[in-house]
Amino acid sequence: MFDRLDQLENLYEELGRQLSEPALLSDQKKFQAVAKQHRDLEPTVDKFRQYRKIKDGIAEARLMLQDSDAGIREIFVSVDGEQIAILKNGEAVTHDLPAGPHRLRVHNTLFWKTHEVVLQPGEHARFKAANKAGWGSFGFLMVLGAAPLYLTFEREH
Repeated sequence: MFDRLDQLENLYEELGRQLSEPALLSDQKKFQAVAKQHRDLEPTVDKFRQYRKIKDGIAEARLMLQDSDAGIREIFVSVDGEQIAILKNGEAVTHDLPAGPHRLRVHNTLFWKTHEVVLQPGEHARFKAANKAGWGSFGFLMVLGAAPLYLTFEREH
């Protein structure tokens, strides 16, 4: 069925090209026949294109929901009130801190997460932040073309 719709779309495009050819204008009977065929195919081709766009959007949304980091929004990282990094998908940052209490904050401009940590001398702390699509993201994406990405921020042990 979809092969047939692809063929109809190709025919529609070809008929559109023919309609713009000056040679066709000299033969009014042929011009009218091509124009009618083009006009008759238009509703079907439009619906097929809408279907394909929705199908592509669903596939993209499913990938986004499966990914452990949606990777679309940047993550802003600050330590003790000082911004130290703006991370894109897959990027990491290392920051030396003295022993003692520290406040780590991350946000993706929509959601904020904070960890209070007390580091011992020589201690290494590792955290992971990721943007994730939530259960409602798929619906927002389909209706609005955009969706909220939730932020996770966890200490790794």
